[in-house]
Amino acid sequence: LILTIGSQSVDHFVDLVERFDQATRSACRRLVLDLSAVDRIDSDLLGLLLWAHGRLSQRGAHLVLARPSSATRALLGKSGLDHVLKVSDTLPAAA
Repeated sequence: LILTIGSQSVDHFVDLVERFDQATRSACRRLVLDLSAVDRIDSDLLGLLLWAHGRLSQRGAHLVLARPSSATRALLGKSGLDHVLKVSDTLPAAA
């Protein structure tokens, strides 16, 4: 399952939480988040990513962040979350 997150999605956080909730309840084995339209992530989105990762991990599924910006990639590296969350530079490789 692939979800595309855009800048407007971050502004509408409640809708984004509902989309994540539905996606993590689905039977998918891998949830790919296309972050190519997101310049940077804030603490709310980061928390949502970690929540989704944990929820998927509980049932043996995986969360993959596809095409993150350099700022997002740097934040994941500085926080050590690049070792927790899977990251892919391309969408096909993530799927």
